[in-house]
Amino acid sequence: MVGRRDRGVRPLSPRIPWRLDATRRDATIDTEGDGVSDYLKDLDEVRAVVQLYIDGANGDVAKLEQAFHPDARMMGHIGPMDTYVPITDFFAMVKATPGMAGPNYQATIRTIDIVGDAGVAVLVETDYIGCDFVDYFSVARIDGRWQITNKTYAHTGGQPPEH
Repeated sequence: MVGRRDRGVRPLSPRIPWRLDATRRDATIDTEGDGVSDYLKDLDEVRAVVQLYIDGANGDVAKLEQAFHPDARMMGHIGPMDTYVPITDFFAMVKATPGMAGPNYQATIRTIDIVGDAGVAVLVETDYIGCDFVDYFSVARIDGRWQITNKTYAHTGGQPPEH
């Protein structure tokens, strides 16, 4: 089998954390034609969608509505509280309880992995409702625009508020 490097493909800079081929330890991207610029543009657009989530999660529902597809769902659990709901339920919670990001809130996009019109973005959050989370966002380009189609999260630390 001819290696990908033999066909005009070169490793990405080690500073770029995205991996196109999970079966290889050295991420690669096709450098022929406009592929690189299109890929980087897509990464920027997905990053901007995740940033809309970050900016909106503390009370700006309009930004959340821009980030998510209207049929998106949210799944996960915080302690004994299970969340398997349409994303509009999350919007309602954010609207009813603005300011859920704590004083030490931080959100970092850990990875973005996209191929064609589909992908996954991983976000690490600290001090959101007093807890830490890792969010897995399924993203899709629909009608030419990247949107979050699903949010699955893991509660990784902190004590959830009493309800």
